[in-house]
Amino acid sequence: MKTLSLLSLPVLCLCLVAFVQPDFDGGKQKAFQDFLAEFEESQLPYSITTTDIRALAGEVKAEMVARSNGEEWTPQKVTPPLTRQYAEFLPVLKRSKFSRMPPADVIPVHRIEMEENRVAVIYQLKNYFSSRQNFEMAIFTKKGKLLDQKYLAGYNPQMTTSCSIDEAGMVIINAYQNVWKQPLNKAGIMENELVSMDIQSTQYFQITNEGLFTESKERPASGKASLN
Repeated sequence: MKTLSLLSLPVLCLCLVAFVQPDFDGGKQKAFQDFLAEFEESQLPYSITTTDIRALAGEVKAEMVARSNGEEWTPQKVTPPLTRQYAEFLPVLKRSKFSRMPPADVIPVHRIEMEENRVAVIYQLKNYFSSRQNFEMAIFTKKGKLLDQKYLAGYNPQMTTSCSIDEAGMVIINAYQNVWKQPLNKAGIMENELVSMDIQSTQYFQITNEGLFTESKERPASGKASLN
């Protein structure tokens, strides 16, 4: 009868690891595909305009007014937030819940297939107890490795930000100062009216073949900072 020598144990362990590893990779790949399936498909060019943001701000304000009056609120569109099961792909889902304010819900918005075997997702950070609403973009390899993230657009009582992304991956982000009918420090936003927005700054970023956002200090020849 043959016995298993100690010398053969490392070889056996390596064989077991090699046998088990594909199952783990396959499970992670399926989880990543499930994660991507949460996002509605879109494509470049892509934009989040000031019109989009103002519509969102109006809905957020209406919700805050309803809650303050003890009324029920039914949004026009209900998209379930992402759960913490996808935190291995999107670190924002790992944010601590042990704070005075609950963390923002992460709402899936769109996914975009990109060149060089990359895929991008755009999600909204929705604060239920604040008027602040942000949109961010994350870029992954097709195997689920996070490459880079970038804030794209959003709203708070002082500022509004819009963005556009062209077919070549040029990202243009415009920041505006919100102008209210009455001073915010006296009237707040509940009984106030946003009358206009003044452009404050424009930033340019290029999405590289490696899936990274690189900032350009000057406007590229193909970049046009439209006021929208």
